[in-house]
Amino acid sequence: MAIYHFSVKAISRSDGRSAVACAAYRAGEKLICDYYGKEQDYTKKTGVEFTNIYAPENTNPDLLNRQKLWNTVEKVENRKNSLLAREFEIAFPSELNAEQRQALLSNLCQELVKRHGVIVDAAIHAPHVEGGSDDRNYHAHIMFTTRSISKTGDFEAKKFRDFSRDNGTETVKAWRETFADLVNVQLEAIGSKERVSHLSYEELGNGLEATQHEGYEVTQLRRMGIDTEISIKNDAIKQRNAEKIRNEQAITGLDQEITVSERLICDLREEKSEYDRKQAEAQKAATIAAQRKIEHDREQAKQLDRDKFLQLQDRYKNFADSYFITINNKNQVLNDISEQLERSKKWLSKQRDVYEREGIFYHAMTHDRISINTPEYWLSSVQFDRKKKEIERQYQTQIIELISDSNIEIVVRDLRKTAAKILERGEDLPVNHQEKQTFFKKLFAKKEYVHSYETLSDYDEHVVPVLKKIEIRQELIERQKEKQLEREKLDEIEKKRYEQEVRQIKLENEKRYESERNQRYQSQRDFETEQPKPRTKNDFEI
Repeated sequence: MAIYHFSVKAISRSDGRSAVACAAYRAGEKLICDYYGKEQDYTKKTGVEFTNIYAPENTNPDLLNRQKLWNTVEKVENRKNSLLAREFEIAFPSELNAEQRQALLSNLCQELVKRHGVIVDAAIHAPHVEGGSDDRNYHAHIMFTTRSISKTGDFEAKKFRDFSRDNGTETVKAWRETFADLVNVQLEAIGSKERVSHLSYEELGNGLEATQHEGYEVTQLRRMGIDTEISIKNDAIKQRNAEKIRNEQAITGLDQEITVSERLICDLREEKSEYDRKQAEAQKAATIAAQRKIEHDREQAKQLDRDKFLQLQDRYKNFADSYFITINNKNQVLNDISEQLERSKKWLSKQRDVYEREGIFYHAMTHDRISINTPEYWLSSVQFDRKKKEIERQYQTQIIELISDSNIEIVVRDLRKTAAKILERGEDLPVNHQEKQTFFKKLFAKKEYVHSYETLSDYDEHVVPVLKKIEIRQELIERQKEKQLEREKLDEIEKKRYEQEVRQIKLENEKRYESERNQRYQSQRDFETEQPKPRTKNDFEI
């Protein structure tokens, strides 16, 4: 039985993919990717049956080389989330041989070039029978550029929009029908009675359920004996389809064996058709409702991202306005006192025999200190330096408070993250209603510099260095605090050691004083209790 498979895929840089790598894999060649500076070598890949590049007649010859073609695409599509190429993935009926497969592929690719004016890089892959693949699984990968070829033979400045969000569904439907027609023409040419249809089982009304495309990874796991959610679901669908076919065949057999009235058969068939129709309508309604809910949830999530972007952008704008107003005010004040200093110097230069040092005036000849009437604007160099330091300190304190209160680092990080998320979906960044202007307002209004996501380079250039200085200053303060704590600990230890020594000395002195007192008391008692010695007589006593 002839099979039908036709799918459309996108090759995008936001998914981490490379057009050069994809082309090298599909052609089984070695290509050098200039964008990533990496060699993509798939020369050991087996099963590449046929490759060819199809292009408009006036195409630049350099673009007919696979290496130059896809490196040029990588260069032209220079955004980080660029859509590099699109791809048709098709399956060939098993009734076709190699020559007939190539003819069918050429017809499809030439039609693709004719309709959209693009360059097509196609390859037929044979099934990996040794890996457990079905020997009928001949398929083709058809990569084509997102830009048409211009009259000069190079890529157009703008992409063609036939596969865009607005036109994509109808374009894909048309190509599915075109491929089905080409397959049926080829089957008829070889005398086969088999035919294929691009319509789904639901559109055909045969009551069968469609299976989900399993892809390379699920197929490999199935060959290893590992079931996945997709493979289990597909097996169940195939079993139900087979049971339905058997039931239909059984009904047909009974119709042939049992004679019943034509009226009864018609009634049964009408009831069955009505039942199937209601079931199909109910299933379709449920599917549409589910799709609408998914789309609603998806759109709601997108709207939340857009609202978050605008809120973060407003917070950044408010911060940037306050920050640069503060900086401008500081610069204006510094400029004013600088002009005041210059005026003071000019005034001093006109005073004869007078010079000034550290705000004191001296006679140029005698070098004696003198008193002189100065103008109101007088400002000495010493006073200027003091004022400048005080101004720098005041405004630095204001800036630090502004940065801390606005939490600007987190705001900018989240703003960039949200913007990247929106851009990766291929959407334009939202704009505030008050920023939208009519044509005449744009034409005659004076253009103002408005801080927004587009001006984040100002943040990187002016604010980030200040944040780094604040961080370094904070680290120094923390280190000073640690050193102060360490000194306090050492002082406390030294104080305790000193107090202990004092107590020890005091204790020793008390013991020594006690011992000395005891000795004095003992000496006094001994003296008091000592018996007087008798005196000896001398010659002078009578």
